[in-house]
Amino acid sequence: MTVQKTIERAWLYKEMWKRPATKIAAELGISSSALKRICDAMDIPTPMVGHWQKKEYGKKVSTPKLPPLREGIKTSWTIDYANSKAQKTRLERKPAVQKVAQKEPEIEISKDLDNLHPLVKSTRAQVREKHKNISWDRRKNRRRINCDVSLDMLDRASLILDTLVKSTESMGYIWRSGLDGWKKPKRKPSPYSRYDDNPEPSGICWLEVDGERIEFSVREPYKRVYLPEEEQTWLKKYDEVRTGLLECKIGDLYSYSGRANWRDGKIQRVEKLLPKMLSEFPHVASAIKQSREEHARWQREREYERELSNFEWERSRLWDDAHENFLKDAKAFKSYNVARDYLEAVKTQITQLTRQNSADENAAKWISWAEKIISSMDPTQRELSPWQQETFTKAIEHLKLEPPQRPSDI
Repeated sequence: MTVQKTIERAWLYKEMWKRPATKIAAELGISSSALKRICDAMDIPTPMVGHWQKKEYGKKVSTPKLPPLREGIKTSWTIDYANSKAQKTRLERKPAVQKVAQKEPEIEISKDLDNLHPLVKSTRAQVREKHKNISWDRRKNRRRINCDVSLDMLDRASLILDTLVKSTESMGYIWRSGLDGWKKPKRKPSPYSRYDDNPEPSGICWLEVDGERIEFSVREPYKRVYLPEEEQTWLKKYDEVRTGLLECKIGDLYSYSGRANWRDGKIQRVEKLLPKMLSEFPHVASAIKQSREEHARWQREREYERELSNFEWERSRLWDDAHENFLKDAKAFKSYNVARDYLEAVKTQITQLTRQNSADENAAKWISWAEKIISSMDPTQRELSPWQQETFTKAIEHLKLEPPQRPSDI
């Protein structure tokens, strides 16, 4: 492995404006921040944020000239890998982290409007019905692609969709809709019925890739055109008109962090981006699958935590019931002893009165009545012993149960 590497100022300037800095830093075995410090030390201008995105969309970007040499500016820079353990490790890992480029499929853009795919033909019919101002409930619900363009852009959008549909079908992907397998009811539901047991699903198609559902749409965005001041009112100050540019969206924007929007630029058109768009479908499907699996794993973890919480709560509840019943019996036993001492004291008083021949005739009846009450207060004389009571046996039985085991896949 090379311990040192020297880079020239002119070479680095050309590379910084030819490709992204992350690729140059990975090739040199240094971090992007270290590369930025080298450029600053050699007085090399670097691209602003968003430069490469603008260039990819065909927007005009400017490249500044290399500033003339000034005093103190270095014309070369030596990278010493031996002094940086992180750089040495990065170089050693470089072959392992290189991403294999996805081969873009070779496709040919359709040019014949007379031999369009049936799905594209139905999409064209749906767009035409929309522009004829036919109400949505009177339009035919047909299998179609989500397409919202003006009539002027319909032919171009149709050729793009025809290329896309035929290419995806040749790759083994399937276009599906809610109408697949749905049977139209023989009778219309009563207009007085509140709910329809078999409502008609939407005919908008999605693309099935590796068993995953990927949404797709093509639209022509609007832009605001402000009216002349003499025509403006407090209610209406601008009109929304079509831009004449096409925009395609694929996949779920919430689960996929890669590119999902494809739109016309000043120079570049969507037609040239179709190969890249097609190469993204497997990545979108993989991201959706991963998101679904993570959500399912999260649900299993929440279910396990819920079961464990319920298990612990049930055990705590049973022991609280047994503890409460124990304290209740202990208080009853204490009341029994107090009542018995009280009865003995009354008996002593009655015995003294009897010796003095001043005892009441109801004294004997009261003693018999009090003994019955006291005998019913004794918790130790109940039919079930304390260790045989239901609250205690349930708590003991629950101790034999094992808590829910954490699933191995979360």
